[in-house]
Amino acid sequence: MKKQLMTLALAAVVGSACADYVESSNIVGYEKVDLAANTYFISGVQFVKVGGENASLNDLLSGVPYDTELLFLNERGTYDRYSFLEEAYVEEDDTYVEGWGDSDEYYTSEAFAVGTGFWVKPKTVSSLTQVGEVSNSSSIVVDLPADQYVLVANGLPKSFDPNDATWNGLEFDTEILVLNNRGTYDRFSYLEEAYDEQVDDYVEGWGDSDEYLVIAPIVGPGVGFWIKSPSTTSVTISL
Repeated sequence: MKKQLMTLALAAVVGSACADYVESSNIVGYEKVDLAANTYFISGVQFVKVGGENASLNDLLSGVPYDTELLFLNERGTYDRYSFLEEAYVEEDDTYVEGWGDSDEYYTSEAFAVGTGFWVKPKTVSSLTQVGEVSNSSSIVVDLPADQYVLVANGLPKSFDPNDATWNGLEFDTEILVLNNRGTYDRFSYLEEAYDEQVDDYVEGWGDSDEYLVIAPIVGPGVGFWIKSPSTTSVTISL
């Protein structure tokens, strides 16, 4: 699992992400991320289907070229692969349509919860667009096994500052890894004593790799990151 994470990181030189905000009108949301060619980027599910149910890839994602790949981390610690196809097979209609297909090129109706992270890699420079209903929930629930990285995403409609959020179920020494534009990771940890320069004192909170208190957002809406807890827990993140 750790090897897979690092292998993808070394392959990734992130394109620019215009995901600092979510545009919305009433219940409908819109979000776009610019992607470099043949480059992995960590994104995530930002919206639900109109009506409030979890959205499928074919409900949610558009704007990318054929053969764009998505990788979703599964419970086995491997990846489920989906591709945007010119001809995905719809079994119930015995026909082929444009859309997202699974590894067997069957048109997928698999639905994913807001906050589910995934890797995306297009063949050419493009923009991944998500359109759906803004979730009524102001929180994300993440189940974390002990000492294993889990791929999640900021599914909340604003940039994510970990010290500006409310965390329930969080353990000290929990780690977050955020992929940067150098293709490496910025590391953050939940500390009993993080140094707060503004008050020249140590406080409980999220710190950077030098254990300085984080005072700014670390990911935009719809952008993915890794999180690892030292023990099994269920974490609720609320803004």
